[in-house]
Amino acid sequence: MPVPSQKLRTFLGTSILCLCVFPQARTARNEQGTLFKAGGATLYYEVLGSGREIPLLVVHGGTMYGHSYFHDSPAVDSLAKNHRIIYYDQRGRALSPELKPGQSCTFADTVADLEALRAHLGLERVDLLGHSAGGFVLFAYAARYPHRVHRMILVGSSPPRRADRDDTVVMGEMFPEIAERRARLQAAANAGDAAAGEALLRDFAAMTIYSPERREALLNSLLPPPPHLSRMDLDAPMAPEKRQLDFTPDLAKFQFPTLIVTGRYDPYATPGFSFRLQKMIHGSRVVIFERSSHFPFFEEPEEFTRVVEQFLNEPPPAKRNR
Repeated sequence: MPVPSQKLRTFLGTSILCLCVFPQARTARNEQGTLFKAGGATLYYEVLGSGREIPLLVVHGGTMYGHSYFHDSPAVDSLAKNHRIIYYDQRGRALSPELKPGQSCTFADTVADLEALRAHLGLERVDLLGHSAGGFVLFAYAARYPHRVHRMILVGSSPPRRADRDDTVVMGEMFPEIAERRARLQAAANAGDAAAGEALLRDFAAMTIYSPERREALLNSLLPPPPHLSRMDLDAPMAPEKRQLDFTPDLAKFQFPTLIVTGRYDPYATPGFSFRLQKMIHGSRVVIFERSSHFPFFEEPEEFTRVVEQFLNEPPPAKRNR
């Protein structure tokens, strides 16, 4: 049976394809979270573990799947042995209730929701981990609320200025055969061609998963998509707002330890971009995962856990004079 065109646009459209995740195993998971009201929207969140005073708050990428793709790997969940881990779904996504017509959903709302969650939990400061477009949320949040950030971890992050995003060019250089057929397949998929939709999924896996075995694991779990993927694509309406934002000048003001993580073969956050970002954030460092693309926590989970655990356990550096 053909897949409805709106669902495919949501699932495979340009903005989502860049930030997509690993589905079906997560839909069977028994989520243990709760809901709270945050400035015009209701959000879902869950807390794992106990551990130290300052928790790790995880910000997912731009996808209708919400946070749950992190559960498809043991990498982040296993940190709950020694830390509190807080996951949440951004407004209108996944387990956060669907937005009503006319309900606000701007990028400014996204940043305000993160601050509302921190306040709701009564936390003075948090460690933050942002993946993909979640990194852009972290730039905005840290620029506005630097006193609330204890440490920051950027994983395959979007750049601090959206206009600098060059993944389309990089993808064209790394995967010219995919770039050449993508528009044709997208048009066919949007018209309800299920075979074209599957071909797009295989291309997505090829671009974002380094290991062929991991690619197959991804493809085996992708379909059928969960019901909330039929909701409106919430990323596209934010795109013009995001293009006007530039957090580059704020990076030099960051006073907290920052870890920049990327995969050697990540077309969205290349090692070159990551090293440029390191030069903009004082005292930050880069870790490259040699057998990963856009999801190092999925492809090299044990090493990812080790690197993040070590970073979270390091004594804070002496504050520098401004």
